[in-house]
Amino acid sequence: MSVRHVVFWKLSATTPTQRDQQVTTIRESLTALLGRIDGLQALEVHPTAGVGQTWDLVLDSVFRDASALAAYLVHPLHEAAGRKARGMVVDRVAADYEIPPPLDRAG
Repeated sequence: MSVRHVVFWKLSATTPTQRDQQVTTIRESLTALLGRIDGLQALEVHPTAGVGQTWDLVLDSVFRDASALAAYLVHPLHEAAGRKARGMVVDRVAADYEIPPPLDRAG
């Protein structure tokens, strides 16, 4: 069963320009992983929308299964992207969940 991995980050930026630069750097380093790590099926990185958001940036990714997610988390390319982002992030929260199959509404 596919697994969705969602991460929210609070960035260290103190100005909108710094925030935009940090978003771009993190987005580019993570989206570069797509097609390079087995089992990673989809990956998007977006700044959050709206005023007064607690989190600045969100990663939404999908993996073939839980073992593919586990392999991604320790993959050298993912670890390198994490090192690049680490100095720009002051807080982080993540959640993983299995994606259920679509409901059969034909019956």
